[in-house]
Amino acid sequence: MSEVKVTLKDGSVKEFAAGTSYLEIAKSLNQKLGKQALLAVVDGVNKDLSDTIEKDAAVVPCFNNPVPLDVIDELVKKLPDFRKGYFTGSLKPEEYHDYG
Repeated sequence: MSEVKVTLKDGSVKEFAAGTSYLEIAKSLNQKLGKQALLAVVDGVNKDLSDTIEKDAAVVPCFNNPVPLDVIDELVKKLPDFRKGYFTGSLKPEEYHDYG
């Protein structure tokens, strides 16, 4: 399998096997990032973490970066648990312990 170059936000370049998922890339950079990343921005395009990299690209796992509003809108539409955790008052105090 061929290697692809991933340029990170800080300008550093790392190599990964073509076909590596963005989640695997995030985990390789930092375990916490791998657990908390919501998406990857690849050459300026939002990508699902299960998508794979096939060619050299600039990749920013979204963890420390503000999440674009269109992504939040999509998460609100698709994930009831996201809605509960995102909107104030949507999660009852007795639900906190078992949430997530």
